[in-house]
Amino acid sequence: MSGLMKTFIDRTLPKVEPWLESDPDYSHLSTHPISWHGPKKIFLAAGGGFPEFEHYDSLVRTFRHYARAEKMEYLGEILRP
Repeated sequence: MSGLMKTFIDRTLPKVEPWLESDPDYSHLSTHPISWHGPKKIFLAAGGGFPEFEHYDSLVRTFRHYARAEKMEYLGEILRP
């Protein structure tokens, strides 16, 4: 994950409360309650220097998890090695 992507995720932290509660959609997980509702959809566009798509696996997984945790519809991704 690039530094820019990490900064993006870190800057969304103010939209949640600082305590944890049981996730209403996934009872086995904890979550921060959302204090501010932002966008409802999210899309990933990423470029990289390696020719194989496998190098994006962890980024795509992280981004999908982020979308699910933030209750956003994940629209997909465009990946360009």
